[in-house]
Amino acid sequence: MAFEQLGSGFGRDAADYHLAVSKAEAADSIQETLRSLKTLLREGSSASPSEADTRVHFIDPILRALGWTALGEIQREVYVRDTKEFIDYTLSVNGQPRIAVEAKRLSFKLNEAAAGQLIQYCAILGIEWAVLTNGAEWRVYHQFAQVPLAEKLLFRLDLAGWQSEPQYIAIFEQLWLLSKEAFLVSDGPGAWMRAQKLDAALRDGLTNPASPEVRYLTKQLASHGLTLTTEDVSTWFKSRLLEPAPLPAPPVTSTSPVNQPGRGPTSTPGVGPRSDASTPSSYWLVPAAPQKGLSAMECLREWLGHGMWGFGESTPSRKALQAGDCMCFYAVGTGVVATAEIAGAADTLVEPREWPQSTPQGGPTYKIPLRDVRWLETPVKVDASLRSTLETFAGRDANGPWSWLVQTTRRLSPADFRRLTGQGHETR
Repeated sequence: MAFEQLGSGFGRDAADYHLAVSKAEAADSIQETLRSLKTLLREGSSASPSEADTRVHFIDPILRALGWTALGEIQREVYVRDTKEFIDYTLSVNGQPRIAVEAKRLSFKLNEAAAGQLIQYCAILGIEWAVLTNGAEWRVYHQFAQVPLAEKLLFRLDLAGWQSEPQYIAIFEQLWLLSKEAFLVSDGPGAWMRAQKLDAALRDGLTNPASPEVRYLTKQLASHGLTLTTEDVSTWFKSRLLEPAPLPAPPVTSTSPVNQPGRGPTSTPGVGPRSDASTPSSYWLVPAAPQKGLSAMECLREWLGHGMWGFGESTPSRKALQAGDCMCFYAVGTGVVATAEIAGAADTLVEPREWPQSTPQGGPTYKIPLRDVRWLETPVKVDASLRSTLETFAGRDANGPWSWLVQTTRRLSPADFRRLTGQGHETR
């Protein structure tokens, strides 16, 4: 794999701590183990591996690659005196147990009963982090969190679900939070958890027009002679915080199925690339919310029925849209419901006589002409299962806060566009 894609993630070299392997070597070692796992699952077997075999062939190699090798740092069959039971592994740093790992056989379906038992053991022993795994799925729990069991689940990893190198790297980066290095240089999953909470809190505070943060900034800007609304300020932050950097254009050749609408899994029915093959189409997700007494679906039907969509003057990405780009539309509370191709730039105001709804919105609204509008037979719900397959969520917790995805117009990769419109079945 490409080692240069894997940073230390914690600012210091693993060699500083005399680890058995570097992070890049760990990535290669774990990937080799997971290839064997994927092969076993793909081919199937009449005799499913026992718990002992699952540990030997899949769990032990991963723990070793994560740096848990020294006597005393990794302990097996740890006795819990109060329950007269055993924890399969405890992982310690400087003599303090930091992680407890409960192993199940590969065919075992992880459940809350098994998680609850592990959490109980951790509570007795004072261990903060709990990992429940059957080799293929790893669930990480924060035992110290004063919340119900289901909310103690920090993230889950499907180690057999990746289909590409970038997807594997994203999974490995989260798995690395359980490494010895992660605990030596920061706080393992704790540092990641705090970063996630900080990210969510700042995004919410700075993109919500009604938040105290945005109201304060609006007043401060007014003292500098800038008369703005809270909506203006929150929109500015949305354009910086919610819109990702433009994706690099995928390579296109004259024989690529991308250039031939209707052929192969990469084509989107009714939405093809521009005629200029040297400039591949961009893909966008557009949210629609209820307004003026209409539901999100009713708004979409009004606008798309007139062959257009409307953007406010300060809507992020309005000026980046081009003819030939592909759009999919997300109706709040329903899911992705339609696709269309952009027929022109969003640089013309909607005139009162052509306004699709009975009551025009306040402020100037620019129309985006559309062609080949297609309604999906079944709305695609953006649930955790789907989010876990999206490249946009690489390195993020698909079960965590995700509303940032549909708070503004968002550029998508072609693969994510296919998944969000019900055409892709790849998994991460």
